[in-house]
Amino acid sequence: MDFTYSEEQRMLADSLRRFVESEYTFEKRRRNAREHGSFDRDIWSSLAEMGVLGLAVPADHGGFGHGPASQVVVQRELGRALVQEPVIPSGVIATAILAHHAPVALQAEWLPAIASGDKIFTLAYLEPDSRYRPEVARTTARKAGADGYVLNGR
Repeated sequence: MDFTYSEEQRMLADSLRRFVESEYTFEKRRRNAREHGSFDRDIWSSLAEMGVLGLAVPADHGGFGHGPASQVVVQRELGRALVQEPVIPSGVIATAILAHHAPVALQAEWLPAIASGDKIFTLAYLEPDSRYRPEVARTTARKAGADGYVLNGR
């Protein structure tokens, strides 16, 4: 197998590396965790503008339609900086599920919003001390607006 980056992948890797080296320093990440307890929405917007969130989104839904090889490039560079933003749950997992299994109407509604960074998907699959037993779950979901929920739990 040839793992050599294509010219486009090399440019993507270089761009992401420069971005995380200048905008995602250890101090900035620590300050954000202290002040907000989560990820930085400005960084999220920048990742969307750079095309990271739309990398796997099909082109007819506002993305680039790239496959796993390009995701490896992205995750490798984001991993260098221990990026906290939910790129994998939203830009990879949710994108794949919607692109391959959702009805066309849902794809048209959600995939462009993922690519633009306007909608964020995440995983909620395990609670402390639950040992995969749903009957002891303490997390709650509250409707928030017309198309969202707020999860409260750990």
